[in-house]
Amino acid sequence: MTTPTNPACTPPTNSRAPLWSRVTLLCPPGLTPAQNKAEVLQYKGNANPLTKKQQLSRIIRGFGPLGNKVWATQNIYGSNPNVFNLEQQGNTLILCPEPTPIIVCPSGIQILDISNVATQNPFDLDTWNLNANTTILKCQNLIIKNGELLNINNKTLIVEGTITNNGTIVNNTNDIITNNGGIINNNNGGIINNNTGGIINNNTGGLINNNTGGIIYNNTGSYINNNNSKITNNGGTIDTNNSFITNNTNGTIDNTNGGLIDNGMGNINNTGIIYNHQASTLISLYSGGSITNGIGGIIYNYDSGTININAFTIIFNNGTINSPASSGGCGIGTITGTGTITIAPNTSPTACPPSPP
Repeated sequence: MTTPTNPACTPPTNSRAPLWSRVTLLCPPGLTPAQNKAEVLQYKGNANPLTKKQQLSRIIRGFGPLGNKVWATQNIYGSNPNVFNLEQQGNTLILCPEPTPIIVCPSGIQILDISNVATQNPFDLDTWNLNANTTILKCQNLIIKNGELLNINNKTLIVEGTITNNGTIVNNTNDIITNNGGIINNNNGGIINNNTGGIINNNTGGLINNNTGGIIYNNTGSYINNNNSKITNNGGTIDTNNSFITNNTNGTIDNTNGGLIDNGMGNINNTGIIYNHQASTLISLYSGGSITNGIGGIIYNYDSGTININAFTIIFNNGTINSPASSGGCGIGTITGTGTITIAPNTSPTACPPSPP
């Protein structure tokens, strides 16, 4: 009888009992133990994967790539239960949110002009009034040309696709612009007037780009709410006068490339992240303007960014203001003026942003 080349593959023997009728070799004759292991583990049922509960248990106990991260902080000035501004559902942080679905437009982007959604004023041919509550769909782009003015006209304008504004949009009392995951591009010469009582809601996944030469006026008693979305002031001007900008948890305001946020008698309420950087970008508080940087709110002022706290203005800081006094890898930030920062000091004055905005 020939002995198998691998003793480990020899069938078990027991002189006191016959072999069970289904007994087989532990591995085919001639395989090494390493080859046998590869043979066994190629089948998913033999891989013994961890269950989701076991994986979570390992993370909590400090094992794996996420185990050593600090998800919350607390000190004498306040607490931040969501350091990385993760998506949040109730009291639960979502470590791995669902990826943003890719929008496919089978027929391409449908270009709309102002006549598709509004009626011309017979006494002023450059002025148009929105016909009804209107939704710009995901595969549509409403283009407002230079010289054209769109009055929201006591209606609601919902953006799921794109608005490209080269003219003027007027949002008055009882008017609402809601950006539900769409894009609003306010280009050179474009003006958005958010007047008394007007509301602009930038909701989950929404993007408002205020580009060089674009102006957003947030006038007396009006509101801009940034909810889990992004406002990029890319060389443009945001003028908030006796009104309110609220950047909520998971919201981002990126003031960059020479952008100006001019805040007079108004309040910027931040519990998300504000980036102020690049090419002498300026946040200016004047005539009683203020920033309330709440618990969990982070302001990064770096790379030639400047915050000017003029006389009689104030920053109420219960969050974190990072304004490096030396380059430290992300460029110097400057805080100037005769106004004050109260409640908490700059808790991490040299910290750079963890990633680009």
